[in-house]
Amino acid sequence: MMNVYNEIDPLAFYMNESVKNSLLYETEEITFDEVADIESFWVWLQSGVLPTLYYSTWYNNMADQEWAIMGNKNSWLVGSPTLRQVRLDSGLSCQVPMLMQTYTTRCTLSFLPFYMATSNHSAGWQNVTMSNDTAVQEQQKPWLYTEATDVFPTFGEHGIYISGGYSTTLGPPPLDGNLTKSQLLQESGWLDENSRAVMVEVILYNPNANLFSVVTFLVEFTYYGNAYPSVVISTLRLFQTSQILLLALKGVMVLFLFIFMYKEGKLLMVQPVEYLLEVWNWVELLVILAGFSTLGVYFQTQSVIDQVSEPGGHAQFSVYRRAAGWVEVYTYVTAGLICCVTLKLVRLLRFNKVVQVLFLTIKTSFKPLAAFMLMAGIVMMAFTQLGSLLFGSNLETYSSIGSSLASICLMTIGSFDTAELTEVSWIYGPTFFFLFQVIMQFFLMTMFMAILMDTYADVDGNTETQKLRMMAYMREEIITKKRKMHQTVKKERRPQDISRLEIRHVNLRVDLSVYRKTFDHTSNTLEYGENN
Repeated sequence: MMNVYNEIDPLAFYMNESVKNSLLYETEEITFDEVADIESFWVWLQSGVLPTLYYSTWYNNMADQEWAIMGNKNSWLVGSPTLRQVRLDSGLSCQVPMLMQTYTTRCTLSFLPFYMATSNHSAGWQNVTMSNDTAVQEQQKPWLYTEATDVFPTFGEHGIYISGGYSTTLGPPPLDGNLTKSQLLQESGWLDENSRAVMVEVILYNPNANLFSVVTFLVEFTYYGNAYPSVVISTLRLFQTSQILLLALKGVMVLFLFIFMYKEGKLLMVQPVEYLLEVWNWVELLVILAGFSTLGVYFQTQSVIDQVSEPGGHAQFSVYRRAAGWVEVYTYVTAGLICCVTLKLVRLLRFNKVVQVLFLTIKTSFKPLAAFMLMAGIVMMAFTQLGSLLFGSNLETYSSIGSSLASICLMTIGSFDTAELTEVSWIYGPTFFFLFQVIMQFFLMTMFMAILMDTYADVDGNTETQKLRMMAYMREEIITKKRKMHQTVKKERRPQDISRLEIRHVNLRVDLSVYRKTFDHTSNTLEYGENN
């Protein structure tokens, strides 16, 4: 845990909020959430985010010649913002039904990765004519396809977009009053009906907190007319200040992992079937697997971070995006490792009666609860489909089977909005809500609690639940040692050691008989003889 929490900065949340407020909600003219089409996107880009990134004055209207400082004067712009779009191939089209062809014959497909355009063009998406002139090549760059250099795609609501596409950088506004690059692209029709997603990618650095923010603004243009804006902000620390301490903790972690692997591997080789039947042994194996996975992802992350320090790498968005992606993977794997390690603490409390009764209750009630969950699942799927069919065309929370199931699950735990159901239909909405609450809360949840309480009462009143206390644990350890000695005798069969093993075997048999006599399973107490 020390290893993990030394790498996490609590200030990352506050920097996330600062960047979000500056770029999303404090822009002029239009906010990012109000982007609804191509025209409003250009308005937001030219009068919203770019003036915020290239803020030319201080709070007292004094001129600021350092374009690299963002509007809040605390974050520095690393490199230049990148504008990138993913579009459909212009040669693809869908078939309009014959009866509707009298109205229109134009039809575009929905976005799929293998429909993505990958060819080069000239201005206006015309056939390309390559030139050797450097100035002309720079003007043609936004119309030329760039291969994907990052393994981590951008996830949107309506598609998954790889890192390739048609991209260009957005510099500060020219001082001579000429058109900016974004204005030139707008006039040339860089975004059109074949554009399916456009991204504004920004890298920010706060030297006060030593944190980087990798920001991706995504606007998806769907084939039914709407635009869906979303933003992903990943704040991370790429350059750690306590490298020696982290490496020392990593070394200790590797040492413990090898010790655990040796211990569990030895147990697995001695009793493979019994070992795999124990649930906690699977937790041990999961801890070992997650530990080594964490180390592998950590070293891969460090190798990507080292690319940032290379010449020219500190200004490339793809390098930072790749680093942020690997940091996210490292965080997920580490979170799973910490969760499994923390769950192992429960095993230390297995001698406590309350904890033992709890585990036995879960184990005993598994079969009746499985049958009950099957019935409850059928009921929930019935209401899921009913809600999707009744409200899917009017409410986003019921627009698909997945979202409808999520809404039903939230309604089960008490999170619901009856007003939106009533707005759709004052008959179907309240009726749907009332029937679901009666069936789920009054009947199914009551049955669920009854099964658990009945099983708990039986387990708590059964004296057999007290067998796995300390003395029973010691008895099991003695039996395990006895079994190992038998296996050692069969493998080695050396005459000089057989007599010693027989003596130990007799001593263990005597100790086991003593424990059997002194341990009372009914009262779970030790009974000492009269001679003691």
